[in-house]
Amino acid sequence: MTLLATLRELTALPGPSGAEREVALAFAKHLRAVTDEVTLDPFGNVVGTLRGDNAQAALMISAHTDEVGLIVKYVEADGGLRVDLNGLIDERVTLATPVDVWARRGPLAGVVGARSRHHLTPEELARPVDTMDLWVHVGAASADEARALGVRIGDLITFKPNFQELAGGWVASKALDDRAGLAVVLEALRDLPRRNFDIHVVGAAQEEVGSRGARVAAQTLRPHVAISVDTVAGAEPGTPRARAPQVCGGGPVLRAWEWMSGSMTGTAYDRRLFERAQDLAEAAGVPHQLDIARTWTDACGIAPTGHGVPTAGLYIPRRCAHSPCELAKLSDLEQAVRLLQALLAGLDGRELRELASPTRL
Repeated sequence: MTLLATLRELTALPGPSGAEREVALAFAKHLRAVTDEVTLDPFGNVVGTLRGDNAQAALMISAHTDEVGLIVKYVEADGGLRVDLNGLIDERVTLATPVDVWARRGPLAGVVGARSRHHLTPEELARPVDTMDLWVHVGAASADEARALGVRIGDLITFKPNFQELAGGWVASKALDDRAGLAVVLEALRDLPRRNFDIHVVGAAQEEVGSRGARVAAQTLRPHVAISVDTVAGAEPGTPRARAPQVCGGGPVLRAWEWMSGSMTGTAYDRRLFERAQDLAEAAGVPHQLDIARTWTDACGIAPTGHGVPTAGLYIPRRCAHSPCELAKLSDLEQAVRLLQALLAGLDGRELRELASPTRL
């Protein structure tokens, strides 16, 4: 299966944070073709292990299976569903968007409500959209009808599948974050020669709500070194380049640092590994970019586990981040495959152990 076909398949699946099973099982199916052993842990992480020849160390690669969405928090008397955010979303982008409500009796088609322009005062138009403004219509005319359809508080909501190929090598879809990362990891492992270290590939649950699955997996697997593979908000028309220097079409991004001040979450990436990754990318002739970012990734959950796990970040730029339809250049995914392959080929077991070893003072 091609990289594009894998991406199309994975983005079509629902994987809201906390209910990633369909994505996990599809990823596991592909992992079985490129690893020796595949398991699903109690938290919802998929782990595929490729055993090394005379393995001296272990490397963890993490890409997450979940996607941003909504969650039902209240059913109105008129049958409308009041919702909250499941992950970090700008409320504006959800309005008038087709969704699936994952009710107890099966998925219900719905639309995020948007008050008609004709009914809004100038003051209302000027006011930012708030989570309290969001509601979903599933066709119910009362709370009883909504309950009869199987709707309950806590039901998860995902954006409708909408994969498209655009001109210029662009692709558009919900959940490119992080189905693009999953597809890149699978492609990088195809025909990969065995290394002298074990490779643990993790399809991590619940990244969008705090990098939780990756933390659980790292605590279990205890890797010497890790690589986080995800997406990053790339430059867009109207956004100053100093604010978003990562260009779609410029190749994958190697990250030096990330930080979300409000949540006190972030990663100071291992400098030795950051510089080593640059050297390997340059030696392989892979176009790439460097960044720092105000965000979090699975690296935030992995790096502080155990005695500390030296971690690298390999990220794919995309536009319209955390929206019902994200945009990316297929060439960036292809170059991300090459970069991940260069890292796996250039690192060896002894180097991984040295990176992870304490220094005697």
